[in-house]
Amino acid sequence: MQEASAVDANGAEATDAAPLGDDSEALLPQTARPASLDGSRGSESVTWQVWALTVFGGIGGFLFGYDTGVISGALPYLRDELLIPKITDAKRLQWVQGAVVSSAVAAAAGGSAAGGALSDAVGRRAALLAADALFVAGAALM
Repeated sequence: MQEASAVDANGAEATDAAPLGDDSEALLPQTARPASLDGSRGSESVTWQVWALTVFGGIGGFLFGYDTGVISGALPYLRDELLIPKITDAKRLQWVQGAVVSSAVAAAAGGSAAGGALSDAVGRRAALLAADALFVAGAALM
């Protein structure tokens, strides 16, 4: 069994009885230890709510990226049908296209802030129902 040793500021050697090798995590503080596969980290464990939040957060990130890709895919049609007849300067055309894509990111940031404020004001259930109604109305108008 090997012992871990360190030299402190005064030059004195301090030893730790924790073995190196298979159990080298014993030298790490409790907060620095990674969670094991079963989710345990000492006396703490990862609950199903944490896993659900992680999964839904990942899905939300995927959908946001997918939506940005859809907007980028629609740009050639937007450019050919709406912008080229009105904008002849190439630099101005590129600026307008960038503004269209980045407005989606700005709208998402503003929408999440407004959604949080609305949820605080009227409650989570009413805010979700309002968002659902807005989504259905938008889908029906398309």
